[in-house]
Amino acid sequence: MTMIPGRNKLTVYDVQNLKGKETIMMTATSDIWIAKAAEAAGMHILRCWGWGSNEERMMQNMSMTVKELRKAAPKILLNPLLLPSTVSPSDAEAIRWGTIAMAAGADIVLMLGVPPDRVAAVAKQKIPVFAHVGLTPIWYTTWRGGYVGVAKTSQDALQVYKDALAYQEAGAAMLTIELVPGRVAAEIAKRLRIPVISIGAGAGSDGVELVASDILGLSRHPAPRHAKKYRDFFNEAVGAYGEFKDEVNSGVFPTEENTVPIKDEEFELFIEGLERI
Repeated sequence: MTMIPGRNKLTVYDVQNLKGKETIMMTATSDIWIAKAAEAAGMHILRCWGWGSNEERMMQNMSMTVKELRKAAPKILLNPLLLPSTVSPSDAEAIRWGTIAMAAGADIVLMLGVPPDRVAAVAKQKIPVFAHVGLTPIWYTTWRGGYVGVAKTSQDALQVYKDALAYQEAGAAMLTIELVPGRVAAEIAKRLRIPVISIGAGAGSDGVELVASDILGLSRHPAPRHAKKYRDFFNEAVGAYGEFKDEVNSGVFPTEENTVPIKDEEFELFIEGLERI
């Protein structure tokens, strides 16, 4: 992780200035331990999500999760997703949720599926916005036939560029480009001032994102085409639990070293006391 001398954490300014100088590394998790590991490994940006089902619960969970992640990984650029249901109704709601996230410890907020003027309204309040183009996850995929690559025609590719440019001009500080041909993403990244992070869009952008569950082999479903598993934590966990079970059943664990000691005389007095009850 590239740090500015005298600073104890990355800022939006720092990451913006990595464009053209160093590949920006981004991952995604809401797990505290994994976030800590990501920071130690040198990731620049951490995306997080998963806030609950109703507004009050979402707000509480977002604040709590962001605070816990900030404590676990104090140097990484923290980028919580503001769910479409919270930012789509109005500029005021988007600003409110962005303010809550920043107060909890976020450095920038991710907004999906909103028009550029919504990004502009939030950015005008000095809340850094991470915009998103290409395939937009959640329910928006129904318009494209599911989780499939986009911008495979010149017309669609030009539209992705126009969308990216509109977000930049609206004040977005950074941008993710998802499931777009690598050559298209690279050309778009060259033409924007802000950093463009690829997820499933090749290596030619300013940075690359891969979610933690794919990196660590923790996905509950087959990994997407653009993903790569670097460790098999699931099977490692299964193996560890299996060894634990076997050692307990065979008497290898726990031993006296794993238990709280008691002096012989105190134990004898305890036995005597039991017999009097």
